[in-house]
Amino acid sequence: MSELKNLLLEYKNINDKLLNILSQSLEDSNYENIQPLLDEKQEIINSINILSHTTEEFSTISKELNIPSSEDLLNKLFIEKKELLKEKLIAIKQSKAANIEYHSSFYRNIYFINDKA
Repeated sequence: MSELKNLLLEYKNINDKLLNILSQSLEDSNYENIQPLLDEKQEIINSINILSHTTEEFSTISKELNIPSSEDLLNKLFIEKKELLKEKLIAIKQSKAANIEYHSSFYRNIYFINDKA
């Protein structure tokens, strides 16, 4: 049970680090650190699955460490950041398309003026 608690503490610490990264603004966030933390989190999950423990023990310790609430918050932040990034990508795409259209029509008008002269 002690080993389970230690692993769950590590899991909670990783969740806290992820929450810290995701709660920063888009410009300030260091997204390169997310994947190694997720990999480490998966290793802990695999280690927990190998242990022999009851569901009650796991549930009790995880509730004691507030892991379910941190998981919910983490999921909400991931979804929120995903939506923000999606909106930002759409805005960039629209801006790029507008830029291309502006420049292409500008150069078409130059050729039109040259043809008249």
